[in-house]
Amino acid sequence: SSQSGGELLLHTGSDSGVRLRKGERRVGEMRSAPFFIGRGEISWEGSGAGGFVAVCKADAVVEGRDEGVAGCLERRFHTPSARLEREAFSEDELLSFLGAAVYLRIVDRQKGGWGFLALDNIAYPVLSESENDTHPEEAATSVTDLP
Repeated sequence: SSQSGGELLLHTGSDSGVRLRKGERRVGEMRSAPFFIGRGEISWEGSGAGGFVAVCKADAVVEGRDEGVAGCLERRFHTPSARLEREAFSEDELLSFLGAAVYLRIVDRQKGGWGFLALDNIAYPVLSESENDTHPEEAATSVTDLP
């Protein structure tokens, strides 16, 4: 359940978001629509192992690449538990992305065991379009929650 009002939970190892499938074998990648990143942190609650969340500049070349992509900041999933734990890219970690067009990249790359990802309450700072072309370091931002 989301305390910030979100309605959806992403769980790559189940059909219903509640019960794990026996012998889970799915892998894959999801990407958000591009947005201009403002000041603040990108946060989420998650669990699982065998995958990662990344924020990537829109021009980063990730096709056919796993981790360590130039232009991306990555955080591995390392919580083999049913309990969601809060994670974040701090504002300091995101300074080189400020004002840039970016997208969120979510990768599940492990086929068994705790090789699933569960994500909830993803929030990120969005730069207002009117101030993006001037001084992004001084621009107003709003925090957006994925639906």
